[in-house]
Amino acid sequence: MKSFSLRLLLLLAVTFCIIESLSSKYAARTPEGEDSKLDAAEKMKKWREQRIKDRAERPKPQRPQPKDFSSPRIQNIWETAQKKFSKENEKDTLAEIKKDLTRISTMEVELRKKGNEVNENSEEVKKLREELKSFFEKHEKLNPRPNKLTLHNDSVLLDPHLKELWARVKYMNFLQDKDIQELTGEFLYCQDQINANNYFLNEDKIYSDLNELGIETISGVLKQGNDSVNELLQQFYSDHDKEQVRRAFDMFKSVAKEVSLCYEQLDHYTNDSLRKEGFKEPLVSKLWREAEKSNMTKLELQAFRAELEAFQHRLGKQKRMERQSTELERRFVYKVQQDDKLPHPVKMDMAKKVVQMKEESVSRKDEVMKLYKSLTAKLFTVIPKHLPDEL
Repeated sequence: MKSFSLRLLLLLAVTFCIIESLSSKYAARTPEGEDSKLDAAEKMKKWREQRIKDRAERPKPQRPQPKDFSSPRIQNIWETAQKKFSKENEKDTLAEIKKDLTRISTMEVELRKKGNEVNENSEEVKKLREELKSFFEKHEKLNPRPNKLTLHNDSVLLDPHLKELWARVKYMNFLQDKDIQELTGEFLYCQDQINANNYFLNEDKIYSDLNELGIETISGVLKQGNDSVNELLQQFYSDHDKEQVRRAFDMFKSVAKEVSLCYEQLDHYTNDSLRKEGFKEPLVSKLWREAEKSNMTKLELQAFRAELEAFQHRLGKQKRMERQSTELERRFVYKVQQDDKLPHPVKMDMAKKVVQMKEESVSRKDEVMKLYKSLTAKLFTVIPKHLPDEL
């Protein structure tokens, strides 16, 4: 009886498993499975539709603007001209430049058509080079000049007097590479100062009027004190804003004085006989010549020369610091302060740096001035007129 019951239970269990298996297979073929397939197809369709929509909304790439000239070189010159002559009153100049470039471009196209028939020494190539040369002579601002000043290439110098002074350097055979490198820096610095002076003469009416008075007159007024300076500037206040007048005056006394000193220093630096004395700075050289004329003994002269060498070293360091301070102040006044896009904290930080550097420069200048007075006191009771009473 028990075995029969067990067999019955086992049969029922097997039957139940078979029924469950068949139920699973049947369920896989029910409409619910079909629905899942339909959901996947719908998702794919929506994804494709979204991609098509995104592609349609994507901004189309802009076509490049048509170029005025087929030659890359002429096109670059033209684009440079458009940047440099962008003012309203320079339209005629720009039109003239385009006319000249069109003529040169036509010559280039004709040469390209001939291809291998034309060589570098042909008349057509020579004529094209002459046209380019005359173009850059006519429009000097567009001339691509080299960035380096070398003994055999002075085209980076625009000032005729600087070119004359640089020509002397070629014949100073006793100079070492270090000396020539130092001179190169001085010449480029002076050209920058002359460029700045010319810029302000063209762009600032007050600066131009001060230039007509001359740096010697302005220096004389500065020596007389603040009352004389205010009296001089009073004549400009009726036509101009006071702040503009003061800014132009400060810039003029800085730039014009630096240009004047540049010519004097470079004339000394490139003077063969003066350089052989061993002193680079004109002021130090003048003090040495005065010492040689004095009644100092040989031992006293040797000691004084050593003092002059130390003074020259201090003077050079002070001059470099003053230049850095002046350049930083100019950049702040004419660029940073005028830039409305710069945040106020950035301008304040720059103003603090200007003040700090100026204070340090003045402090060093006072130290060098004390040293200068102690040296002149050994030669004169009163500093003569051909020597500066202030540095």
